[in-house]
Amino acid sequence: MKVKAIVALISVLFFYRCNNLGLLDKLENPGGASSGSSGGEKFTTNNYIFVSSWTTQGDMSFTPFAECNADTGPNKADCACSRAAAANGLRRSSTHVFRAWLSTTSSDAKCRVQGGPNGCMTNISGTWYNTQGQAIVNNFNGFEGTLMVEVRYSESRTDVGPDLVWTGTSATGGTYTGTPDHTCTSWTSTAPTDGRVGNRTDPSGNWVNNASATACNTTQRIYCVAAP
Repeated sequence: MKVKAIVALISVLFFYRCNNLGLLDKLENPGGASSGSSGGEKFTTNNYIFVSSWTTQGDMSFTPFAECNADTGPNKADCACSRAAAANGLRRSSTHVFRAWLSTTSSDAKCRVQGGPNGCMTNISGTWYNTQGQAIVNNFNGFEGTLMVEVRYSESRTDVGPDLVWTGTSATGGTYTGTPDHTCTSWTSTAPTDGRVGNRTDPSGNWVNNASATACNTTQRIYCVAAP
């Protein structure tokens, strides 16, 4: 009888553990369920946007990921965004990339994220979420205006609070034009005095352009956006 009781107890515990895996996944992925894993990385069915947990000067020189050190400028920022997303289960697959919402003198932010040429006109359906699972936009063109809620949360779902984010971008998603250059020389220099910034806790057009610029030798965060 004791053997039968032990076997029954093990069966109950196994059943309980298996049936709560879905609950754990939902707690770890508030915007949507995991769609699988590879080498320990969890994947999601959603598109996310987050505020970087790290700060960097206007030349994008700092990243917490050593594998990104061979890159420079916006490419280095893109690499860091993708690695941070991978580490926190925010990618849709092992080849999915995130890109920094940074406009350069040759490519605006919305086209960079799409991986298309400057001036791209493609609107892409689908919802992008912050890492608390709150809908930010209902289609890609939504990034060109007022967001549904503020971005404000990091890749690890931490509220990083108010203040600035490098963008170099106008409220409509294009490169902010002006004199002097407002992109820290396409995010390769700390020398210029003007880098266009947004406010990560303001969902209005100020999220990407709060009508101010800051010196490129200061440190700010960046937005990381899931490529469509």
